[in-house]
Order: sequence, then structure tokens, then C-alpha cells
Amino acid sequence: MKLKISEIAQAVNGRIEKEYEDSVILKVTQDSRNADKESLFVPIIGERLNGHNYIENAAENGCVVTLSSQPVEADICVIYVEDTEKALGALATYWIAKVKPVKIAVTGSVGKTTTRDMIGAVVKKAGKTLKTMGNYNNNIGLPLTALNLSDEKIAVLEMGMDKFGEIDYLSKIVKPDIGVITNIGYSHIEKLGSRENILKAKAEIAANISGGGFLLLNG
Repeated sequence: MKLKISEIAQAVNGRIEKEYEDSVILKVTQDSRNADKESLFVPIIGERLNGHNYIENAAENGCVVTLSSQPVEADICVIYVEDTEKALGALATYWIAKVKPVKIAVTGSVGKTTTRDMIGAVVKKAGKTLKTMGNYNNNIGLPLTALNLSDEKIAVLEMGMDKFGEIDYLSKIVKPDIGVITNIGYSHIEKLGSRENILKAKAEIAANISGGGFLLLNG
């Protein structure tokens, strides 16, 4: 990523309430330990921890800008937003549109990672490729992965879910040119109730395929 603070604020529909130096930011992190002068810190509110409690730590590590949905007293430029997680997604959407890679999104009950890696191994022969690393396939991991794009021609992004709405949210960020559903199994059936509901949740990707794109299904 390579964006000025002012452009980040515009992309996430945020506001900055004090004067600031419009620095160029090169990376995004949700871990204050990894924050530095080139980073945007994104505090996430989780089940156990509130990332806003670590904004001061990020500032002490040299970070110059943070998103926040709560009042901040630390000496750092603050981009105030309603929801930091959604703002992270909005920033990823903006950056993907700016880089304009061919976007391949992979979901399914089993085999997502293997399929993602196989696709990545093939398409990298056609151009520089970014693909999801590890299990960075959720509402936080996917945007962070997408924000690592620089000059790649192709992005192969894995999308996971355990409830309705998640694939819709992730695929709206990506707007895939090619969508892939590996299969429909029984993962997360305890939350979704039936295999039919798992199918419906995975199929949310279909509504967000970009114009001229297509969806690959297990025949």
C-alpha cells in the first residue's frame, strides 16, 4: 500500500480533527507491536481485547496515524470512523480498485487453501501474483492481505465464513473477476443448521462477481 493520510481518511469516510503532517503510509497493522512511522494502526474490538487500548503503544513505537471509533488522547494523528473493522474493509476496497489486479476469490467447506495455492502456482506464470498467506481469510485477514498489494497483476484471495453475511461482506470488498466454490460440506453446520444453509452462505459470492466475470463450481 502507498497512500497519504488524507487519502486514507477519504477512503474510509473518516474525519481528522487536528492539524497533521500528510505523511505517506506504506502498510497497515492491527498489532501495535508492529506499528511504526510507515504504518496505519487499526484497533479492532474483539471478544477479549479492545485494540483502542493499544493506540498509545502504537504511538510510542513511532506510528503516526490510527483509525479510531473512540476518543484518543495519545499524541498521534487520528482518523475517526464509526467502526474500525468496517473502515479497514473500505480501505481494502479502495486500494484493490486502485491497483486493479485480476481478482480470484476462493471459498468452500473443504480444500480452500489447497485450491488457493494450486491456482496461485498456475497464475503466477501469467504475472506477479499476491495470494492469501496462512489463514488470513476473514473480515480482518482478507483486507490486510489485500492491502499488501503493490504492483501485482493477479490476487488470489481465500474467503472463510461461519455464518450468513460473511461471504457477502468479503466478496463486496474483493468484487472477484473469478469466484471459486470448492464444495459444500458440513463445516460450521452447528451455526448454520443445515447443509442447504451452508450452500446459501457460500453462494453469497455470486452476487458480487464483477461484470464479465464468472463463478466456478464443483461439478
